[in-house]
Amino acid sequence: MKNIALSLMLFALIFTACNTGGGHTKTAKGLEYTLHTKSNGPKAKIGDYLTLNMQYATENDSIIFSSYRNNRPLSFKFQETLFKGALNDGITQMAAGDSATLLVPADSIYGDRLPNFVKKGGKIKYTISLLKVQSEQEYQAEVEAKKKAQDDADAKLINEYIAKNNLKMETAPSGVRYSITKPGTGAMPEGNNLVVKMKYSLTLLDGKEVESSKGAAVEMPMNRQVKGLRDGIALIKKGGKGKLIVPSTLGYGERQRGSLPANSVLVY
Repeated sequence: MKNIALSLMLFALIFTACNTGGGHTKTAKGLEYTLHTKSNGPKAKIGDYLTLNMQYATENDSIIFSSYRNNRPLSFKFQETLFKGALNDGITQMAAGDSATLLVPADSIYGDRLPNFVKKGGKIKYTISLLKVQSEQEYQAEVEAKKKAQDDADAKLINEYIAKNNLKMETAPSGVRYSITKPGTGAMPEGNNLVVKMKYSLTLLDGKEVESSKGAAVEMPMNRQVKGLRDGIALIKKGGKGKLIVPSTLGYGERQRGSLPANSVLVY
């Protein structure tokens, strides 16, 4: 019986060690980290493009930020200045597929300006799941492929909408579809720093209204609008009227905006 119990205890210790990927480690910069999984791929380095989920919280687990909540991983170029040195040390110990918990001295992040929820000498607990480690070329190729796939999907929906509603639309160089129903007079608006006064409504392809000026003319700074609307407005003269169909990649893209679903084609 003693031999069986000893064997079970030994198995449990081995199993735990495998799951923690080597256990708790402390670096010279004061970072404490535990790798929960350990992959064999290349480790992250400065200059790589990383895709990861991240949560950071106080030591008693009061969450400050979490990308896990909405399943919206972060993607960015890993730069020396992006995070403070101690956190960078931890990320460079990880490869794609790894997850880790990192305890970072709060003063290495906030300096002398500690927020109220962190005590002097306290630590910030980071939970990180590293999903991808890519070169700039790999990252850009993936972004372009994803955009092309979304553009193709949008084009199919837009063409069906135009055919169903018997519309005659032209295509701007940017990809915005447009129809000028009243040409207007004067010069066309140019530049992104204009404030345009207009009446408008915004709907989805199914006709659901997202927002409108409710029949009144409103001022809209163009530098705060999506690229598709800026491109479309530049085609309409003062006093003119038109219809614009904006592909999602020229609109709000993958972002959900209030009641507006992600990857929505916009009809102005």
